[in-house]
Amino acid sequence: MRKTSEQWDAGLNARDQRNIRPIKFYALFWSISFLAAVLFLPLGDGTRETQPIWAWLLAAIPVIPGTLLAHHYLRFIRETDELMRKLHLEALAAGFGVAFVFGMGFILLGQLEITKFTGLTWHLMLLTYIWKLRSAQREYSE
Repeated sequence: MRKTSEQWDAGLNARDQRNIRPIKFYALFWSISFLAAVLFLPLGDGTRETQPIWAWLLAAIPVIPGTLLAHHYLRFIRETDELMRKLHLEALAAGFGVAFVFGMGFILLGQLEITKFTGLTWHLMLLTYIWKLRSAQREYSE
């Protein structure tokens, strides 16, 4: 069953709903710009001298919406109520913990020259964050 934006935002008061709008916008903008950078950046040979200037600019573009996303998310956490703050901080801690453990493990795999899994760190972090946030919301709503 696909959830609508209103269902995801159920339980948020008016201030939280207002504060979550720019988060959604910058998350979408960041995702699109990051995907564009991943798809269109030229593969390099490990030296910066061989990269065209447009590649450097394309790689820098996702930093702007990413920074704004982080700013608005921190503002959301600061201004929300105690329960919502607790839910988000627990989800952030769980996501960070998973990324830390797997990131360290992937560093060790890198020592063995097994590097194709290193990109999974951030995916695992995001999935853990979402899972923990949704499970905590279900737990506290009962």
